[in-house]
Amino acid sequence: MKRWIMTLAVVLATVPAMASGEANATGANDAYDMSVDMRKLGCALGLSLNQVDEMSTSYARFNEAMKNVGKADKNDRTALTEKAVRENFKAMKLILKPTQFNKYEQLITVTLVNRGIIAG
Repeated sequence: MKRWIMTLAVVLATVPAMASGEANATGANDAYDMSVDMRKLGCALGLSLNQVDEMSTSYARFNEAMKNVGKADKNDRTALTEKAVRENFKAMKLILKPTQFNKYEQLITVTLVNRGIIAG
């Protein structure tokens, strides 16, 4: 059951990037768009309404940081990605309970690996 939920959440996290189906001027930078459906992510993590609200704000900052990484020079992307993920995890650790944070950390890591942003 746990694997199924994680797989579902990863698929849902990658759907916005795959849904466009057409190449645009940014090309590979689409992988850096980390947009997700917060309601579905909140259900997968078992969040309260307050947590969803706080997480939405924090996650929006993370999404913007990752979009900026996609626009950055290829040589700088690894360091910028690590910084964005580290800051996001630091913020989420304050919002989420330990079990929720562990699931969230796994989901984000798997998503980044699946998109080819970090090495698996």
